[in-house]
Amino acid sequence: MTAPKIGLALTSRRYAVTDAPAGVDSKGRTFTVTVLEIDSHPDGALSVTISGRVFDEIGPTGLTSSAHWLQGDRFARGIANGIPALATAPGWVRELVEATTNTPGVAA
Repeated sequence: MTAPKIGLALTSRRYAVTDAPAGVDSKGRTFTVTVLEIDSHPDGALSVTISGRVFDEIGPTGLTSSAHWLQGDRFARGIANGIPALATAPGWVRELVEATTNTPGVAA
């Protein structure tokens, strides 16, 4: 009996981030960016998330938050429904994604 062929459709990369600028979530809360997660698909689509602890003028609040961006045809509906496109992410996020995924044009 032949073993079934197993394929993978998604590659997820999770990175610890240091010395990054602060992030801002969809509610306007500022957070310290400590994690960058990139999910890439064989068709070139990308889902990118930064996350970390929320802070205010006094300091950390004990909450965490994140910001999320999408790129690619498979995410057209999500982008149309209000999830930001990766092209609108801060430049440093696009540069990190391009450098880690070897996907040219992300940082443009």
